[in-house]
Amino acid sequence: MRTVALFVACLGLAPSPTRAGDVMYARSDGAYMARENPGRFSALNVLDADKTTAWCSAGTGQNAEIEIVFSEATSIDRVDVATGNQMDADDFSAFGRVREIQLQAGEEVHSIKLDDKTGLQTYRFDPTIYNDRLLLKMKAAYRGKKERHVCLTDIVFFAGKKTVQGKDLGRHIRARSDALPYLDTWVSGPSDAREKELVFGVRGDFRFLWVPSDPDQPTVRIKGAWRLSEGELQLRPEKEKQWLAVKVKRDDAERVERLKIESSPMAGVYDRRRTSSLDW
Repeated sequence: MRTVALFVACLGLAPSPTRAGDVMYARSDGAYMARENPGRFSALNVLDADKTTAWCSAGTGQNAEIEIVFSEATSIDRVDVATGNQMDADDFSAFGRVREIQLQAGEEVHSIKLDDKTGLQTYRFDPTIYNDRLLLKMKAAYRGKKERHVCLTDIVFFAGKKTVQGKDLGRHIRARSDALPYLDTWVSGPSDAREKELVFGVRGDFRFLWVPSDPDQPTVRIKGAWRLSEGELQLRPEKEKQWLAVKVKRDDAERVERLKIESSPMAGVYDRRRTSSLDW
């Protein structure tokens, strides 16, 4: 199959430059207070290297999931995890603390068991895992004294001695609270053949992949910038000066449910790849 690769050189309102391995987003299948205070306990909080923020589950956390997506396939040989809500000692004991995480990278599955204590705990991968998408499932927890919600404070990925997600991620998370509803993987095409994939990143970047079902057609890859301008979602592919308007459909609860792009190689109607991720 032939491949056509398109890469971005955005100016002006372009996103921050991404490096190999930069995190695009983290999203859960539910978070505590997601409607009342979006972002307060968002899954993005586990990536900001800030112990005053945490992800907490919508319910008890049993089998709750967090999906973490990188800008491209990335080698990871170690992960440090801070379980519970470590804002202070009272919050740590009040909320539940994750006891075991099942981490899936492609076909690989790792069980990460955590002690009931503050600080970071280290787990090493041997051999190194290599993927652009990780799925973390909460399999067991230590019960909180006051709250049924289970929390994680930080997850730090390493390749050698270097952190994978980028040191400036926390700044982008704090600055882009309006981005939360869109940070996800969106897919378009027939239900049995989702050919197009569009991923929005917290740094204001996006990546697009189209693998046509016809093997004689070329694969198309596009990277670019995205923004919200006066409430309108817009994309700007590589080297293009014009921003493309994206139509947004919301459900009865005003959650972003579907996207529509016209007049572009990315044209199509897009749904979330994982339908359980309407809340974050």
